[in-house]
Amino acid sequence: MHRNKKNDNHCLSYLISYVSLSILALATTVGSTAIADDNYPEWSIKGFGSIGFARSDNETIGFYRDRTSTQEVKKSLEITTDSRLGLQLDVDINDSFHFTTQFVVRDHAGDFFEQNLDWAFLKWNPLVVEDYEIRVGRLGVDAFLLSDYRNVGYAYPWIRPPHEFYANIPLTHFDGADIKKSFYLENGELTLKLGGGYTFTKLSEYFQDFDLEGPVLVANIIYTTGEWRFRAGYGHIWQSKNLESSLFSRIRGVLTNPATNFLIPNLNQFLPLTNINDTHLQFMSLGTAYDDGTWLVHAEASYLDEEGQQIINADVASAYLSIGRRFSDVTLYSRYGIAHSFEKKTKALDINPLLVGTPNEPAIREINQQIIDGFNGQAIKQQSLSIGLRWDFYQKMAFKAEWTHYWLGKNGKFSSLWQHDPNENTPHHVNLVSFGIDFIF
Repeated sequence: MHRNKKNDNHCLSYLISYVSLSILALATTVGSTAIADDNYPEWSIKGFGSIGFARSDNETIGFYRDRTSTQEVKKSLEITTDSRLGLQLDVDINDSFHFTTQFVVRDHAGDFFEQNLDWAFLKWNPLVVEDYEIRVGRLGVDAFLLSDYRNVGYAYPWIRPPHEFYANIPLTHFDGADIKKSFYLENGELTLKLGGGYTFTKLSEYFQDFDLEGPVLVANIIYTTGEWRFRAGYGHIWQSKNLESSLFSRIRGVLTNPATNFLIPNLNQFLPLTNINDTHLQFMSLGTAYDDGTWLVHAEASYLDEEGQQIINADVASAYLSIGRRFSDVTLYSRYGIAHSFEKKTKALDINPLLVGTPNEPAIREINQQIIDGFNGQAIKQQSLSIGLRWDFYQKMAFKAEWTHYWLGKNGKFSSLWQHDPNENTPHHVNLVSFGIDFIF
């Protein structure tokens, strides 16, 4: 009997989450019965949220917070992009077992429950082995500075995580297990973590349904000393989903058409480039953060590498540097970000010599160029400069305002993190104004 692999994988994600909840119920019962004198289990609920507004100065190109977003920002004031509400439940079952679940209401493509459930894991601290931690369930992808609080706007100075760095890496969770070991050194703490499992992240329809789905491996090293925190992270995704894109389906139809192969000889040699399955993606990152109560610095750099013949995800290097200064309850900051693709350029073929000089030559060359643009249109060449402020006007609440100027490459041709019509010339410069309130409770 034929089985639907996609449905099986989605069922696996649900199953692991539900198993974690079942383990919680069982462990809570056992733990409270076994050590009732210690008043276990202990429960706590906390939350966070953001109410954000954003508006750009351009109507032909739309800003996305990241590749999972469904609502773009143009000239009209948009509230959906940066607004979110999160709830986190923590349960200390006994001295060794702890359960955590976190659900974030936000703009995210795909199933509302499945995609917005970021955490649902059982954690075990073996008492017989010091400084070890083992978790199983739905876990966060812990490979970046903001991994633990990417959606908690109150935890960082900006309106949103730096676009060049985080927008192209939408992966936030996977279903599986990880293990962590801490070492307490003379001048700081060193933490090693290794995890693996299965991930499914639904991307916006604008990004051609190139969802992230498959086995994942994540590792990181964290060193904390005084006001400094350093992190090195690595991730590998074996893309196993049977991807299909309407864009590349149309391109395949053109490439195999005898008429177009007459107009542009050997055009069908590009057919292997339309195979967008079995891609391996790996990313490497380095980051540091400094906070002495007055000055705060964030800096990260990453490299996203695609292994295979496909050209959908061009290799991308990205980085940002943010410097802030606190003046009592007000923090002023500036940030520079950059993302640059290392493209696998596809060059256009010559048209049929018999058609050179004919009235149809311009139209044929236009078709030829559109095909090549379809292959080469996934690149990113973006820079930005931001200036903003954060005002902690009330306990556990902060008002933020930010202006960002984006450079999007020549004629905006390298703006694949934005929504735009590939047949239209898009702007080289875009300004984005954002403001809002972040809070925790």
